[in-house]
Amino acid sequence: MVIGVDVGGGDRLALAVLVQYRMATTEQVHWVIAPGVRIEQTRRRLARLREEGLIDRITLPQAGRRRVWFPTAYGVRLACEWPELRGRRPSRAVSDPTAVRLKVGHALTVTETALAFLKDARRRGDVCRPLDWMTEVHHPIGNGEAVILCFRFDDVTPPWSVGRVGPSAGNRPAWGRLPVMFGQACAVGGLAPHDELLLWRDHDGGGGVIVVGVVHRLADPEGAWEVVEALPHQRLRPGVRSYRGTRLETGLPRRRLEVPGAWVTVMLGFSEAIRLAPVGHTGPPIALTSLVSGLQTRAAVGEHDGHLAALEVVLAPWTAFRLLGVPMGELAGRHLRLDDVVGARAHRLGEALAALPSWRRRFSLLDAALVAALADARPHSPRVEWAWRRIARNAGAISIPHLAAEVGWSMRQLEKRFQEQIGLTPKAVARVARLGRALRLLTDGYPPAHVAAVCGYYDQPHLNLDFRTMTGSTPRAFLAARQSPVASPPMADRVAGQITSAPMAHPVISA
Repeated sequence: MVIGVDVGGGDRLALAVLVQYRMATTEQVHWVIAPGVRIEQTRRRLARLREEGLIDRITLPQAGRRRVWFPTAYGVRLACEWPELRGRRPSRAVSDPTAVRLKVGHALTVTETALAFLKDARRRGDVCRPLDWMTEVHHPIGNGEAVILCFRFDDVTPPWSVGRVGPSAGNRPAWGRLPVMFGQACAVGGLAPHDELLLWRDHDGGGGVIVVGVVHRLADPEGAWEVVEALPHQRLRPGVRSYRGTRLETGLPRRRLEVPGAWVTVMLGFSEAIRLAPVGHTGPPIALTSLVSGLQTRAAVGEHDGHLAALEVVLAPWTAFRLLGVPMGELAGRHLRLDDVVGARAHRLGEALAALPSWRRRFSLLDAALVAALADARPHSPRVEWAWRRIARNAGAISIPHLAAEVGWSMRQLEKRFQEQIGLTPKAVARVARLGRALRLLTDGYPPAHVAAVCGYYDQPHLNLDFRTMTGSTPRAFLAARQSPVASPPMADRVAGQITSAPMAHPVISA
């Protein structure tokens, strides 16, 4: 029970807004929920929510000691059960003050852009409630600028708008409606020269759910490449995290170091095989066209000859447990032929996808196939998912015995359930989550000593040792590989918000 909080009125709305927007200043919250009253009322609401442990705040000394509010993990869990937020994508809210400080500049700019859409709708006289707008896609375009796509949850047409943020707009959001016909790709001014935003309404997959993709294309004398990133059907999220279609015809061999991450990858290939080998493996690599990779604790090297056509699906491990129908411990640390795991249906799906003429139709078919598969799949344990999320949100900095007590299991029970439905023990999952946080901080330019302290390593040598054990590289060598000029086409990380790989110009990355 939440004492002293008006859960039926403005306090509830303030928490819901912070969960949806992830973080906001006092002034931003006030403008969203109650612009017609004195701001002191909003300050009191936020103070009450903080007293109950539902939200927290940081202070920005460089901005006149402005306060930035964000939901705690407890606040996110509570609000996501409310009808007004149920059925939407779960929040990727940041609940750690240190992480908030690292993301605050980007997050507040995104929030300010969403408010620009809200203000415009109100100025036009539209009925536009505080939770109607959500920032859905943030697409960097270089030089400190980005295109932000916002989605409106009511039945307006079109429900998508595009905003641009960055120095060219005086560090204030420049924005506008996007008059787009669904089912068509549309170029947006300011994206990379050959990029597009792809939007459509999937009338066949559940009553007009919106899907959005980003298309990256490049053609030069050395060949052509196309990468399309898209969100799965809303009924599949968050367990099915993303789709990524790739078509390369460059003739240039490519090698990448793929680091461990908290996701399961399924790849349906339409052309030549890729070759995979764990770091340190002395034998020949395995060649796979369609594959599944379970959770890993060590990096792998992937390579191909420059000809590749494939569709990649990134899954949360508990959803992979349901879809694949096998204990996830059998997949952990392995890369296997998809047919060997799920049988001939994988081959039939791959052939059907390859026969379709567009990525839009492939994504729609994949949506339908996965929705149908999950409808008949065995359930996973909600307690396993909750414990996994606790580890992820704390970036591995959590006591596993305490976690077991929180879910009401013994340590042995928790480990057994994790190995069945996640693939690794809770301790190993925490180690992978800690590495993920360290990779993000190192890539953002923080010194290794600082990263070691923030991420819970004993010291910098401990970070270096664990990093080398899990990736086969030192932090310095990995960052150098990420920044090195490797033959085109450039390839982004496979999972949004995560550092997943580094290009390799030579057989190994050495210190």
